[in-house]
Amino acid sequence: MTRRRPGQRSISYKVIVNTIYNTFGRFWGIIVGIFLTPYIISRVGVDRFGVWAVVGVVTGYFGLLDMGVGASFVKYISEFYARKEYNKISHIVNTGFTIYFILAIVSFLLVFLLKNPILAFLNMPMYLRHEAGVVLVMGIALFGASNAMSPFLAIQGGLQRMDITNNIGIGLSIVNIAGTIFFLERGFGIIGLMMNNVIVFMILAAVNVTVVRFIMPELRFRLFYIDRMIFRRILNFGYNMQIAKVSGMVASHTDKILITCFLSIGLVTFYQLGSSVIYYAASLAGILTSALMPAFSEIEARGERDRLVEAYMRSMKYISFVIAPIFIYLAISAEQVIFIWLGYGYERSVVIIQILAGAFLINTIAQVPLSVSMAIDKPRLVAVGSLITIMSNIILSALFIRIFGFTGAAWGTLVAVNAGTIYFMARLNAEMRIPAKNVIRIVMPFFLSCAVAATIIFALNSFIGKNLFHSGLGRVESMALFFVKGAIFLLCYLVSVFWMKPFNADELEVIKRKIPFMAPIIARIINRP
Repeated sequence: MTRRRPGQRSISYKVIVNTIYNTFGRFWGIIVGIFLTPYIISRVGVDRFGVWAVVGVVTGYFGLLDMGVGASFVKYISEFYARKEYNKISHIVNTGFTIYFILAIVSFLLVFLLKNPILAFLNMPMYLRHEAGVVLVMGIALFGASNAMSPFLAIQGGLQRMDITNNIGIGLSIVNIAGTIFFLERGFGIIGLMMNNVIVFMILAAVNVTVVRFIMPELRFRLFYIDRMIFRRILNFGYNMQIAKVSGMVASHTDKILITCFLSIGLVTFYQLGSSVIYYAASLAGILTSALMPAFSEIEARGERDRLVEAYMRSMKYISFVIAPIFIYLAISAEQVIFIWLGYGYERSVVIIQILAGAFLINTIAQVPLSVSMAIDKPRLVAVGSLITIMSNIILSALFIRIFGFTGAAWGTLVAVNAGTIYFMARLNAEMRIPAKNVIRIVMPFFLSCAVAATIIFALNSFIGKNLFHSGLGRVESMALFFVKGAIFLLCYLVSVFWMKPFNADELEVIKRKIPFMAPIIARIINRP
């Protein structure tokens, strides 16, 4: 019988605790972003907020230089810890730190020397170039240092101590809020925001190193040490995942670069705000699917492919049930969402929400097949779909910006993301020998139910008065109206879903346990003749 180390926790306990902390941490991050974003814009202005967003994109692209090495840290630390191969964990941390330290130096020198050409390429206005240059150089330096410390943070993930990770994150978010207010109120602008990020990072680095000393006392750190075998191993694993990472970067951020180059830096702010709403919604899928990959992997390891297919289809059903109404309601209520969040003057962000909701609805549901592809060790399926997204997104967004202007970037993303996602899902389903009609049959009731609910909301808008929202309602009143309409939408959606009967009795019991407020409705459905 295997004995646990002192303080070691059962797997089921870890899964439950990590899910709870991840959920709380994710929602806390969303709340902070919702309240902090309009405050920052009010202090720095639309153009400088656009600069802030574009600098974030540029630094993110420099993060791709690691060729996917970072994607493997948690995986291998977890494996080595389970086998008590603590020396190999030390080798991963040392190798990862050294690689990222070298990349940080290279990235910093490149940006420092090419700062002006980069800003010129981005069509940065002359009156913003000094600030943008300072923020860009500081951002690259900070990003490099943060990456160098990422192997230490990965230890918390590898040991499944997400409770610690999220507690640290929440605590530092409070420091970040206080620092943001301090620097902006004293007129430091976006340079002050970057100074605040540097301070927060220094605290985070110190805390993470201290935590690692307590939860992983076996770690032995050697400066500038690279284990070639470990490096090849983590590089081989991360290669295919890197393509998916590039795809995510292109789909999420390249539009901002194109808007800056072809249009203006100020328009980036409106795109950033609209896309943020969709990314907040998409992040909910990460909570719902976080436990799927290890569960699918366990089933696959047992050779129970039929059971894996069943789990895959059932998970698709659950995630579609939850995600579809969120995206559709955001799309039909985008105008209210922007007004409630930011007030007047940001109407251009409305159409971005509506278009990107269509772009990322299927992509978000595809987190389930993504987990399956990882479980069956087929990351190449993800890579090919990602390549389709990458190539088509850049070409189509650039072309559509020329044709449609500001909204063209979002239209290009919609076509590209759906093309890559659908191709990936088709390849995976073929690998799993699942007919396409089976998948369509599973998700279609939820899409149709959303259409029914949306039609009823549109009918109510016409009946009550098309200009109700524009009749002088304040943001508080509009928020109340938003939730009332949301309740009506949800009720209509649920009635339509259960009328179509996409769930069997066992699945309804699961929903009844997981969503207690629906228990009376489910009980009636189950007992209905």
